[in-house]
Amino acid sequence: MSPPRTARQRRPRAAGLRAAGLRAAGLRAISATVPLLLVASCTASSPAAPPAFAFTSKLPIPSLTGRCPASTVPDASGATVVIPLHVQTPTAITSQIFAGVCLNGHGPYPFIVDTGSHDTLVDVALARRLGLISASAASGMHVCDGPQKAVSVRLSAGPYVFGQERQVRVTDLASPYAPLMGILGADALSSFGVDRIDYQAQTLTVPAPAADGAAPASLSAGTTDRIRLSPSGNYQLMPVTAGNARGRLLLDTGAQGTTLTPAFVQRAGLATASSVTTPTYAGAGCTRTVSYYNARDWSIGGLPLAPQPVGSVPDFLVADGSFGSGTLQRYSPVVIDYQHHELLLGPLRR
Repeated sequence: MSPPRTARQRRPRAAGLRAAGLRAAGLRAISATVPLLLVASCTASSPAAPPAFAFTSKLPIPSLTGRCPASTVPDASGATVVIPLHVQTPTAITSQIFAGVCLNGHGPYPFIVDTGSHDTLVDVALARRLGLISASAASGMHVCDGPQKAVSVRLSAGPYVFGQERQVRVTDLASPYAPLMGILGADALSSFGVDRIDYQAQTLTVPAPAADGAAPASLSAGTTDRIRLSPSGNYQLMPVTAGNARGRLLLDTGAQGTTLTPAFVQRAGLATASSVTTPTYAGAGCTRTVSYYNARDWSIGGLPLAPQPVGSVPDFLVADGSFGSGTLQRYSPVVIDYQHHELLLGPLRR
């Protein structure tokens, strides 16, 4: 397949999930449930209940408390830094992960941890409040899939402080259904070199800043399988097989579930899992309609995957779909090794 098309920036698909406790020293999460999706049947004259595995209709956005660190604080070993996550997991195949992010010493703010977003994004309302952009610049951004403005900020995620100012992009992320504040994108996540996401412990563990840049062996502990990744810019792609269809999926921790393009679903001959379709938030105030199919005979990088329902969303700009947190959580811990271009997965959790 040809490299991902990037005529316009891909917007992360955020989805609301059940609130979970934040396991972190110095941070506390208070979830306020707000509507995210307008779930409705598109196939019947009266509303039909979404399937139990459907992408969620509400997003409990964590409200984080704590201080913004002045410098990176490693764990007791001194070799790694543990960034607390807030993981929402309403079903076995849907999940959303947040981290507390500070901008210029303000925060922490709940940002979705999203390897499927090329850049780190800040919502226009938060950017204006922090003085990152002017009122006149902010006034032109309140449209679906609208313009972006690059700004430089001092950025930290949990106890990890990035060594120099980083460029982030300001855009209109929020909507009445998803009042998002920001996205910690692949540009920042790849800079760690190795990311270990533990959905059960609710942590993102990365190497501590060091001159040699070596990743501790402890980061791969508990993993059993390795999948070769193909980098494309800040994106990480992996081979997928479903039935007789072959393609590539984007590694996408910001997607609440695994989704495939309609064309790939058709090539794979996947059976319909539900006749009900649901609208889902697709970033920058935009929505997309999700249909549901059963993925049974499927694998990534030669690793057979457990059968599960997957979504199908039109208008993907990257690859044949996204391998999302809803599936990744079943194989936790998940280690993304950007240095060796590998995805390491733990054993299947049923």
